[in-house]
Amino acid sequence: MKSVVYYFTGTGNSLAAARDIAGGMQCELRSIPAELKKSKIEPDAEKLVLVFPVYAWGPPVIIRRFIRKFSTLQGCQIYPVFTYGGSPGGTVDILDKEVAEKGGKIVSSYGLKMPGNCITLYGAPDNEKLNALFDEYISRINNIAKDIATGAEGFRSANGKIFNALLSGLVYKGFLKGLPNMDKKFYSDEKCNSCHICEKVCPVGNIEMKDGKPVWKGSCEQCMACIQWCPVESIQHGKKTVGRKRYHHPDIKVTDMFEQAGGK
Repeated sequence: MKSVVYYFTGTGNSLAAARDIAGGMQCELRSIPAELKKSKIEPDAEKLVLVFPVYAWGPPVIIRRFIRKFSTLQGCQIYPVFTYGGSPGGTVDILDKEVAEKGGKIVSSYGLKMPGNCITLYGAPDNEKLNALFDEYISRINNIAKDIATGAEGFRSANGKIFNALLSGLVYKGFLKGLPNMDKKFYSDEKCNSCHICEKVCPVGNIEMKDGKPVWKGSCEQCMACIQWCPVESIQHGKKTVGRKRYHHPDIKVTDMFEQAGGK
């Protein structure tokens, strides 16, 4: 049975996991933002692994768009693997409906607790916490790859259905409603050196440079790639991010982010 691992990432957590899973399963790794540039997506594998972060206790909008763009998922086995900082909430329940509408089936889902990167709410963890999370990750990732390869069934959720429904029904829906305006608080301060990195790492092409400064265009995914990968920490979101510790996965390079977006 042919397998493909698809990924979407903002600061590298999900790419690191996707690489490890694809390596363990010895299958192809593909970028979701790059795939979305196609006019239509046809499934060419029976087993599809989707690796992505959790935003506001639900899946990023780009993941839902990706699923909807498939011509069909009939006969496909879907394995969501999501990275999260706090809780996965009702992520699996939301995706289950999307996948079912395309004729596919979620066989099993897996959550990986990773360093949180929502700098608009908090700064990066200290090194001790980072190391503890990475140690836990290492102990789990190989087993996840093996489970998917062997077709293990069963949902893996950290919370009960009522708790998930509350999170997704209130917080996630509020997040979706406010998403079109969430990039209005992004700006670059006087440290900006016009390096274009923010423009190149944006997975959805939401940033363009004008007069040597980044401008956000209103189609933000809130992945935090721009602010977390800025090499001089010039990008801010309102006043709260000033001075907060940045984070991106230590095993992921900025050029990997360029590749995800389909650039160089």
